[in-house]
Amino acid sequence: MSNTLEFSHPLTKLYFDYTVEDLTEGSTIKECEAGLKFFEELEMYEECQGIYLAIKYAKFFISLCKI
Repeated sequence: MSNTLEFSHPLTKLYFDYTVEDLTEGSTIKECEAGLKFFEELEMYEECQGIYLAIKYAKFFISLCKI
């Protein structure tokens, strides 16, 4: 999926891909949000951006499925 998106930092892309993979393998959005909070506390902002974007995309696609 991230092949069609542009990221400002390689770590952002990497963590976006990790989070999308986690979600497709059964992790919940709440679990991913807990991971996001962990990285926020460590002030790892590029990683946070990737996780945040993946969660945002997941929520968007979930809302599309409900239409």
